[in-house]
Amino acid sequence: MAPISSSWQDKLLHECRIFIANLDAQAHILRCDPDSRGKERIGDVSQAVVDLSIRTDRIIDIAFGMIARAPDSEIIRRNTAFWCREDDGNYKFENVFLTMEHDLVHMTLALNRDPCQCKCNDIARRLEGIARKVSFNLNVR
Repeated sequence: MAPISSSWQDKLLHECRIFIANLDAQAHILRCDPDSRGKERIGDVSQAVVDLSIRTDRIIDIAFGMIARAPDSEIIRRNTAFWCREDDGNYKFENVFLTMEHDLVHMTLALNRDPCQCKCNDIARRLEGIARKVSFNLNVR
């Protein structure tokens, strides 16, 4: 049964690594404007952040698969509180990722409404915070 466990865990960690890398990349673009595109980069970053919000659903689906098919996986054993049900009936990980999804959508709206550098720096900081939260809760490196 170990191969099933590790395949679900590997799939989840792989998706989370992609998620974190994309969060960090968008934060870097917002802060540093590496291609010197100025405000023109906002549209691309906004689309990337929307795509990241959609990716949270994929992560949640994989996590549910892992819970159903590999409940003894190392990632669950390492942080059992993150995988328990909360008072609302949802799993804690589910609530965390749904909150991230909501926050990402609102960041996109805020960025499009006011693309000043101050707002870009604030949203970059928030994207990095989400990346740290995923990294911490799932021990993703």
